[in-house]
Amino acid sequence: MRIKTLFPVLIVMSAVGVAALLSEPTPSAASRPATSARAVTSTADNGAGSLRTTIRGAKPDDVISLSTGRIVNKTDLLLDVPGMSLIGTTSARSQIGGRQTAITASGVTLRDLEFFGEPDANGRSLLIIGKRDFVENVTIENVIVHAGGDDGAGCWGKFRNIHFRDCTFMSDTFKPCQKALVLGADSGTAQPDVGADEGYAATFTRCKLLGCYGNPRCSGGVYVFKDCDINVTSLGGAILMGARVNFIDCRFKTFDKPSDAPFWYRADVGPAPIVISGRGPKGGERNDKPEPNSVYIRGCSINGQPATAAELCSLSSPKGYAGVGSVPENVFRKEPW
Repeated sequence: MRIKTLFPVLIVMSAVGVAALLSEPTPSAASRPATSARAVTSTADNGAGSLRTTIRGAKPDDVISLSTGRIVNKTDLLLDVPGMSLIGTTSARSQIGGRQTAITASGVTLRDLEFFGEPDANGRSLLIIGKRDFVENVTIENVIVHAGGDDGAGCWGKFRNIHFRDCTFMSDTFKPCQKALVLGADSGTAQPDVGADEGYAATFTRCKLLGCYGNPRCSGGVYVFKDCDINVTSLGGAILMGARVNFIDCRFKTFDKPSDAPFWYRADVGPAPIVISGRGPKGGERNDKPEPNSVYIRGCSINGQPATAAELCSLSSPKGYAGVGSVPENVFRKEPW
């Protein structure tokens, strides 16, 4: 995968109380007074009026507005100004394509945008990266993310309180996309136990995950999916590896395995759309021993029919994504994280 200098690091996160799950997250950066408002006037990759140059001149809490049109990044675009807001147009969404866009500062807000990845490269269209310190309190609203050569959007390293609302993660073609959304670390590396009172890693409200083999892949941390539409192959799609997850009022839809699906999606495995695995013995290699008391499911359905947690979930094969068996009852929580 094309992540040259943005290396994943360990995540230390935790859940907050049930009340926080049911309430609205903290206000976005756009709701705070801005130092100044800046407009992008050029769709060029660089130069006067371009998005890249505007970001370079921005100060914390500045609001940058984009008009319609498509910007193609020739190199990775870093959103590295704390509290900055990047706001597109509601009617048509401003488009940002080419190389990946990476959020590396806290308090960033994205709204009314559409991100495109390079179809011939293993890069993500939109990436949230925490290196030495947490990237936190990021709000992403009414945004569409198209997968690049492998995955679409991702959160990597140290991150918490990342809020996605009314977003769509998708692939325009199955090949070679595997996952529209990846949460955690590179190569399936499992994350450590969540710490105390540090907030959810990421929440997804009224979001859609469409058109890839596995949606989403979660590693470590605590994640919340509420009122979301999640499309997966009938062989298993949502991959949970050492993660703690709430699925609340989500609608799963399965579709047949595409002819170009990777080898690990075998034809003889079961139809449950969520595949649960545990931490592997060798630094992240997947196994079939999920953590007890780690997954909460309420009010979800498969193809329009109400489904229990046991019906939604299957146990992973020892080293792959494919579901092969029933999940132990002790994995399911009685209360949300």
